[in-house]
Amino acid sequence: MNTQNSVTKTRRRGCELEEAIFGAAREELCSKGLLAFSIERVAELSCTSKASIYRRWPNKTELVIAAVEPLLPRIKVPDQSSDLTNDLISAARSVVEGFNAPSGKIALALILESRRKDELRELVDKRIAEPRRMIFRNIMEQHQSQLALDKQELNRVGDLIPSLIIHAALANGLPINEDLPEEIVINLVTPLIHGIQSLKAKEPN
Repeated sequence: MNTQNSVTKTRRRGCELEEAIFGAAREELCSKGLLAFSIERVAELSCTSKASIYRRWPNKTELVIAAVEPLLPRIKVPDQSSDLTNDLISAARSVVEGFNAPSGKIALALILESRRKDELRELVDKRIAEPRRMIFRNIMEQHQSQLALDKQELNRVGDLIPSLIIHAALANGLPINEDLPEEIVINLVTPLIHGIQSLKAKEPN
């Protein structure tokens, strides 16, 4: 019976095989962590060969990102309104809720590990951090006419919010305080915007 099951598993192809590999990779990641993560063990757990895995992902970093990415919490993009503060708080709450969800621990572990490995840092930034920064940048751009800030200034302010949330998670652990979005937007971001506007108003024409 076991032999038949093994043969059946080794015949998996395409999406079915990829899901088996992802499941094995997640199991290995949860039990061993990223540092001890083993492609050989993933191949064993998914009843495939290391060659089959390497044909799809060139290294363990790519495999880990591919396996974890579908589990990561998605940010709920708020409907555009005339209230920038509420839009930013709503998006920030979604980020915090994502980190406080069970899968948020995986995201935080990857972010922490990426600070020690350049290769992983690039992938985490491209596949995890950048899409989240873009949500806040887009919100800022939607309100550009009322803010009178240039694109670079909008991006810098927008990037600040997810960066501060991640910093809080790394510094204090999970769960993140649910009041943090309001504190960041009202106590830091809003005064920063007003400060930039004030400086620009004083610039000679």
